[in-house]
Amino acid sequence: MRPFDLPLGFKYATAYGGIRKQEKDDLALIVSGVPAAAAAVFTTNKVQAAPVRLARANMRASKGVCGAILVNSGNANCATKSGDKVAAETTKALAKLLKLQPNQVLSASTGVIGVELDGNLILSKLQTMVDNLRDDGLPDVARAILTTDLQPKGHRARLRCVAGLCASRVLPKAPA
Repeated sequence: MRPFDLPLGFKYATAYGGIRKQEKDDLALIVSGVPAAAAAVFTTNKVQAAPVRLARANMRASKGVCGAILVNSGNANCATKSGDKVAAETTKALAKLLKLQPNQVLSASTGVIGVELDGNLILSKLQTMVDNLRDDGLPDVARAILTTDLQPKGHRARLRCVAGLCASRVLPKAPA
């Protein structure tokens, strides 16, 4: 992904939080310069991870306005006792650092199901990620969210809008 392929106004950061056993980035952050209009597609599966439920609720409460997306990989934060607490605590802490409303932060997790996620692994890296936000970091985000994927996937679109040319990027987790 070349820098000029990226939508303007977004910054990205990654970090290794210790969620994965292999020492490579397992946390990713996408931040909009101003809270942006967002759209999301959520699973309809009966079993839904805590971040999915929270992101859906936040999208509804914010009326589709999003300022940041926080992703962890290596642990799906699904089918656990503490999942809801971890998702809520990490998104609230990030919202505070970014001076956003908590419902303007979306959470996402990918990885192993049924294993408790230590929220401190994420909380301890939030300030570092905020301090390291940069406008050319989307490729690093794509790599950080890899689990069983062999290589990062991404799609882009350019649309004519009332304001001119608009750009969009998608980092799918399902087969592209």
